[in-house]
Amino acid sequence: MISPAQYLLNVSLITVCFQSVLYGMCVVLFSTSTYLHLLRHCRWLKGPTSRKLIPVEGTTWTLIFIGTILIFICSTAVWITLVFRLVQAFYLYKGGAAPVEFLADFSQTSNIVRTTFDLGTVIIGDAMITYRLWVVWNYNRRVIIFPCLSIVALITCTIGIITEFTQWNPEWDIFSSAAGRWIISDLCFTFCTNTYSTAMISYRIWKINRLVKQYGGGSLTSVMATMIESAAVYSTWSLLFLIVYTCHSTLQFFMVDTIGHVCAATALLINVRVGLGWAQTSVDPTTLVSQLTATTAQEEHELRVGVEHVHVVGYPNEDSESVEPGNRSTKSMTR
Repeated sequence: MISPAQYLLNVSLITVCFQSVLYGMCVVLFSTSTYLHLLRHCRWLKGPTSRKLIPVEGTTWTLIFIGTILIFICSTAVWITLVFRLVQAFYLYKGGAAPVEFLADFSQTSNIVRTTFDLGTVIIGDAMITYRLWVVWNYNRRVIIFPCLSIVALITCTIGIITEFTQWNPEWDIFSSAAGRWIISDLCFTFCTNTYSTAMISYRIWKINRLVKQYGGGSLTSVMATMIESAAVYSTWSLLFLIVYTCHSTLQFFMVDTIGHVCAATALLINVRVGLGWAQTSVDPTTLVSQLTATTAQEEHELRVGVEHVHVVGYPNEDSESVEPGNRSTKSMTR
């Protein structure tokens, strides 16, 4: 039977391998997402001696793009610190004679840094999906009250976890300690934020899609599928982590080290799928609104606003631009 110490060592080695695969996915997704974003918003201007990339459609630095950069930076920092911790455990700490002792000491500076960036990735991911929810619902502040409060609570839990780790005693049990209670709360809040936001975005798109199809427009089902499929990955992972942790399973050491990269990959995957055009639709809101002769003014406004803002699944249109009525649908849906 494997001892707890040997199990912790084995999990740490396996985690680094799995983390490296996830980080590799994040690198590919971030590179593709950035390329597609710049391709959409910029073009190369040929000069006499060189070429320069200039924006051609509003600002390049949208909030989603900034969030994408931040979440990739945090993901990179997590992977670097994780690898560095292995180097410390096997070579630097006591000459590599006590790797298990080092890995079990959560108060080590490298672990504090890794935890900070790991939980920072989760916070940024929750903020990004909350922002998408806000834009999809036509900047309705009431809709984002719950996720905003949940994010504030998540930040509080993050501070609590980091504080407990700085005071950690290797003799403590991670499951029964104060840090364990902070971790459970952290998982609950991030799960609720993602589940609520995904459900509300999907409901909004489904409601608009029903009106669009009713008046002869194209289907927005692909938009809803993009959101649900991508967000379900992280929601499922965080739920599994919560179950594993509450069951006091040592598998939580693997889950806690990978949740940040799963969150980052999920956010980047949404951007890439939309950038590749998987969420495009041929619905023209101008044509549809003109056909709403039998609907109420509220329904007409909801259809116009909803279809124009459903593009936020990818890169939202944060710049004010002049768009011809006949081309408005194509531009907004491909953000």
